[in-house]
Amino acid sequence: MRVTIHRGTHQIGGCVTEIEHERYKVFIDFGTPLPGSGGGKLFPIEGLTTGDVSRSALFISHYHGDHIGNVCEVSNELPVFIGKTAYQIYESLEKRLSHIPDLEQAEVHRSIARHMQSFRTFTPLDTLEIGTISVTPLMVDHSAIDAYMFLIQAGGTRLLHTGDFRLHGFRGRALPNVIRRYAQNIDYVITEGTNINRPKAANLDEHTLQKYFKEEFRKHKYNFVVISTTNIDRIFAIYHAASESNRHFICDNYQKKIIQLISNSPEWTSPLYRIPTRIYTPGKTSDKKMFFSERLTRLLNRDGFCMLVRAGDMFKEFMNRYDDSNESAVYYSMYRGYLDKGHLSYNRQLEQFLSHRNPIYMHTSGHCDIKSLDKVLNLIKPKRGIIPIHTEYPEKFTEIFGKIAPIILLDDKETLNCTVHD
Repeated sequence: MRVTIHRGTHQIGGCVTEIEHERYKVFIDFGTPLPGSGGGKLFPIEGLTTGDVSRSALFISHYHGDHIGNVCEVSNELPVFIGKTAYQIYESLEKRLSHIPDLEQAEVHRSIARHMQSFRTFTPLDTLEIGTISVTPLMVDHSAIDAYMFLIQAGGTRLLHTGDFRLHGFRGRALPNVIRRYAQNIDYVITEGTNINRPKAANLDEHTLQKYFKEEFRKHKYNFVVISTTNIDRIFAIYHAASESNRHFICDNYQKKIIQLISNSPEWTSPLYRIPTRIYTPGKTSDKKMFFSERLTRLLNRDGFCMLVRAGDMFKEFMNRYDDSNESAVYYSMYRGYLDKGHLSYNRQLEQFLSHRNPIYMHTSGHCDIKSLDKVLNLIKPKRGIIPIHTEYPEKFTEIFGKIAPIILLDDKETLNCTVHD
């Protein structure tokens, strides 16, 4: 077995990992680099974007753009595998984005939507064989629902690729048992290290955050939450916090579609994904305004509400109606870096959208913290090495986790021979 990290050894996002054995190749993730990360366009990759793809396959760990965003660059003949729900969410997102005003970007999203028609979906724990390589998806908790680790076996070597994961989410407590049962006797671990230099990024768990939302909604009558529509678990937590605070829940039709997709799915049976009370949406919208019936407006104004919002004129126009109320509050439930002008991830549109609203910060990371990573790596105890990716500080792994297993620091495009000789 040979491993090549084509991109991602010194950056967060845009990772591309290749595992090769006897000319068969499995690739994990093919995303776009995060803004300002320095990750440029990749050179052609044999078996992925060029050459013979008949002995290759691409596995997508989850639907975030920094893990799937470059999928249009792969050959149409290459098998692409993704979780069933992840596929449905990403397909809905791309179809929606294919209608944005930016014609060039809209065509990119239309192209992705067309390309997805040939995707294949997998089931957790079902092993797929790509020639001499076997791949077993193990479900994890992340800020994207239906996210996966991959157990990869070939030629007597067992490798675990963690993808993005955490333990402090609603489903995070299941991962240690999954590792004990399915990810033992591991030779190598390729692991994310997003928060290796951010000790406070995950100082709250999702259960506690939901409790804080409930407390805030009871204090404020009119509530606006800035959140990514793909952060499914957080949205359901906010929905329940609003319901238990006797506040009506409002979102747009696209967000409602995603919520119902999960709630109606037989695969997601947790009470978290049930919606016993009504979800309200605008009767119609334009680029500048959303419209509600007089009856619904009276209901919202009487009882109060929680509304999911994004940076955009139609949301801003509705929020402006409540600016003079001392009973309204705005919450920011996303990464702080998007609002920091000095940060590489700074989002000018989002910062301007919130510039005069003094939002209450209500967020926790979608990635594991140092304590969780230590727990997981100690449970796995890889025999031959830990390979950091999806991090800007790979050298910190030697300092923090070097006692668990040898830390193997690779550079992009460097190949490691992982063959185990008995």
